[in-house]
Amino acid sequence: MTAHQLSVCLALNQIVQFHLLYISQRNRSAVVSKDKSNENAEIGSCDPSLWLRKQVDEKDKEIAKLRRWLVFVFFAFIVSAVLAMIIFAAFNAYPKVKAVQTVDNSVICPIEASKNPRVTDVVISEFGKSAILSVYNFDFLNWRDVINNAGSMYFTEGGKDSLMKQIAQSQTVGTIVQNNLTMRTTATDVPQIENRDLHAAEPSWTVRVPITTQFFLGDKQPKETHRFIATVTIVEHPRSYLNYNGIAVKTITLTPAR
Repeated sequence: MTAHQLSVCLALNQIVQFHLLYISQRNRSAVVSKDKSNENAEIGSCDPSLWLRKQVDEKDKEIAKLRRWLVFVFFAFIVSAVLAMIIFAAFNAYPKVKAVQTVDNSVICPIEASKNPRVTDVVISEFGKSAILSVYNFDFLNWRDVINNAGSMYFTEGGKDSLMKQIAQSQTVGTIVQNNLTMRTTATDVPQIENRDLHAAEPSWTVRVPITTQFFLGDKQPKETHRFIATVTIVEHPRSYLNYNGIAVKTITLTPAR
């Protein structure tokens, strides 16, 4: 075989191979197109009612899930409220420590005022001044409450009765009530202890308090002004929640100041 014949044979062989490759690629494209056509046919042949049914089923599942969550939240709220009520009721029912006020605690704290280092001359003199000012500051409306409160806080039982009799005999309250007056009393000097008797059966102190008493009738200027020297007799007395100093006023005497 000559060289020319050999070259012709090789050329024919390449043509045949190229033709076979072309045929195989075309067959493969045809198969893919057929598969796609079948898939599109299947999709196109689907019933629309089935698709709607699927959408409805998914919606029902979401609603059921939401309902379960709401039921859980509701029951959690109910349980929390019940627990809170139980805790509140238990707290209120739990016994609490209560304080009981005692009027006479001398048995608990039997400290005599004459031997108590905290009851100094200053404390006693200021106690006498406070008693005077608490008694003689009232008006035509509140005079009874003021005197009763002062008697309970500063006076012995006998001293309170003596005070009420003294005020009634002086007719001061009657004048104040009839004329709608207000009485104001101030201390004009420092109170002084004039006498002390600590060795008697009932230890006592005598306090001298200079005071000024003024009567008002709705004006800034007083209608009358009087000056007195108040002599206050203070004795030992059982301590109480109102009077913890262990002293109390026994008598008060007012004398005009010179």
